[in-house]
Amino acid sequence: MKSDITRLVNMGCYRGLRHTQGLPVRGQRTSTNGKTAKKMAKARASFLGDLCSRMQKELDKGRKN
Repeated sequence: MKSDITRLVNMGCYRGLRHTQGLPVRGQRTSTNGKTAKKMAKARASFLGDLCSRMQKELDKGRKN
């Protein structure tokens, strides 16, 4: 299943973009509903941003030594 999603993302199709943004993929309404999906997408983005910055700091620390 993960390989299917990565295939969609790599193709750059609409469904792949929705997966990367963490939004509903199958045509669900998001203006009035889908707030949970939007919150999860925002939380996932902030978590991944923090993780990337921590990993970059560790790499930089390793290069200095």
